[in-house]
Amino acid sequence: MVSLFDFDLCKRVLLHPKETFAKEKKKPSYRQALMQYGFALWVFWTIVALAVLFFDPNTNYSIYSAILTVIVATLLGMVLFFGLFLVQSLVGYEVAVLLGSKTDFKTHFFITSLYATPLALVVIPIAVVGSFVKTTLFSYVGDALGLCYASIAYKEIHGFDTGKMVAWFLVTWFILILALVILGVGLYLAVPGLFPKTV
Repeated sequence: MVSLFDFDLCKRVLLHPKETFAKEKKKPSYRQALMQYGFALWVFWTIVALAVLFFDPNTNYSIYSAILTVIVATLLGMVLFFGLFLVQSLVGYEVAVLLGSKTDFKTHFFITSLYATPLALVVIPIAVVGSFVKTTLFSYVGDALGLCYASIAYKEIHGFDTGKMVAWFLVTWFILILALVILGVGLYLAVPGLFPKTV
């Protein structure tokens, strides 16, 4: 039976990522992936709302506003982040195949959710808190940890060496950023009033 959130699995990913990815890649599950990531999103938005409530001196949030923000942001975030998560997984998988990976998409998607879960629970909130206490150190720590988890995950499931791992990151994110730029330009041309004028 698949639980709503496997805390033990998340702990093992955080403390022993390589061994955990090696073990879990043998039993991928779409359902477990979605549940893990969905629960992580809820925790993430909760931490963001609390960070704004307690660390931002300019906030007008009340505790009720924070609760409402968590509910609304989680519902909207589920749709937005799951969509981005799926697109990133598809693009990343196709790039991995081009670089010689023999791993199937289900395994790639599942392991991506496993490294993304501690990223949402630990790494991103570190960067969020750092933004409110006016230091970039937290952001650098968050970025480094996120990159570390991703590298361990994809090296394990795709069998990439460091060179191929770097190539995978560069190509994948080039495609994703290019797609976002094309989408933004397309929206700007299709709906001229969508973006505010700065001049």
